[in-house]
Amino acid sequence: MRLAHGARGLVALAALPALLGFSKCGIWFEYTEGRKYVEPFDHVRLDVDRGSALLVAYDRPDATLKRHTSGFEPNFGPARDGVEDGVLVLEARCEALDGGCWYDHLLEFPLGVSVEFAMKVGHVEIGYVDRDLVADIDEGYFKAVQLAAPTVDLALGTGDLDVDFVAAPQAVTLVTGAGDIALTVPAGSYRCDLAASAPPTVTGVTCDPASPSVLSARTDDGALTVTGV
Repeated sequence: MRLAHGARGLVALAALPALLGFSKCGIWFEYTEGRKYVEPFDHVRLDVDRGSALLVAYDRPDATLKRHTSGFEPNFGPARDGVEDGVLVLEARCEALDGGCWYDHLLEFPLGVSVEFAMKVGHVEIGYVDRDLVADIDEGYFKAVQLAAPTVDLALGTGDLDVDFVAAPQAVTLVTGAGDIALTVPAGSYRCDLAASAPPTVTGVTCDPASPSVLSARTDDGALTVTGV
């Protein structure tokens, strides 16, 4: 495992003085790191307090990561990354959640890998994943495109969910406390469990209680749209 700041943060401080500022909050850090992972893994776990994530899966033998860190030095908690027992772990903590700590992630990784997110504030975009996808985010948004994942389970406290499938899923669960949900799946029959503050809009999909494929979506305060294409 490798630390994502600390000694390398000091190197960044020496190399990039124009990107550093001083205030009563301490020193402002802003730097980017790159990683390449050649060890095999079949699961990604991104556990980040505050940040964004752009993840893309495609046919490749390894994985590459770019992580951009920004914020005031006292607000950073521990951060680490590496492959552990077949899991690519990406973790980054913030000592304060007032906006003075942020981590941006760009990850390209192979197909056949499941993914999970745990974030307090998270802006996520992900594409082409063909294994299970799980997310638990307090605040932010989540956009997924061209999914072939058999099961997807996404929960946001506040924020929009926009999820697009290129292959019919076995089970989808989408929940947000406040925000809009847009779900696009291949046209066909699904077992529908849909709830929203206004009547859901469903087109191109037949809701059949006997279908083995389940679409479950709920927003307590927002619009819900399900589209079959």
